[in-house]
Amino acid sequence: LAECAAVVETCDGNKDVATLSLGAEIDVSSLPARQGGTDRVRGESDVPAGALPFAELSKEAVELGGRLFCVGNPSNVNLESLSKGRIEFEPPSWHVSVGRCEGYVDPTIQAAKDTQAARGRAPTRGELKLIRQAAPVTAEAGGFLQHSCWTYWGHSGAPLFNAEGCVTGLHCAWDDGNGMRHAQKVQHLHAAVQEAFENSPVTVATKKRKAKTTTK
Repeated sequence: LAECAAVVETCDGNKDVATLSLGAEIDVSSLPARQGGTDRVRGESDVPAGALPFAELSKEAVELGGRLFCVGNPSNVNLESLSKGRIEFEPPSWHVSVGRCEGYVDPTIQAAKDTQAARGRAPTRGELKLIRQAAPVTAEAGGFLQHSCWTYWGHSGAPLFNAEGCVTGLHCAWDDGNGMRHAQKVQHLHAAVQEAFENSPVTVATKKRKAKTTTK
């Protein structure tokens, strides 16, 4: 069982990260399942109990040209659609794609794109030129991380790893105009993790104890 521990988001989608807190584990070992034509008990794993695998967050944002690889599920499930879609792979599969960082989206350019999309008419040649010739900016100045790893609908939320194997972003969208993939940058991931830590029962209890000690 899991619950949302923190959310870092904005209305424009530039920030859209949530942190889950893992709680009690439900025992499903008695439920049989067929995977790949062989019987396998649900819940079976080579990982010892209580030792879930994890990946570290990169301390530094990936720079323009930095190598990346993405691990995700290439289903056609679209959670933004009323029809939702369905998982076409049985058994469910994981896909690894390789690409690179294409820089970060200039917030002023992203605002121009959003304005054009909301206007309900085709952009002028000047407006198209402004967007198409826009240069990427640094991680500190930019919004979305742009990358060239192949993704599909089911890749939403898929981690992007740098050459050292650390998570440096989460894939979240693509540009219908040029096919460029977008991701949440690592700064937003760190912010969500930090907020979850500050809101955790242990941290809150520690702060209360320190406050009581100070008042005495």
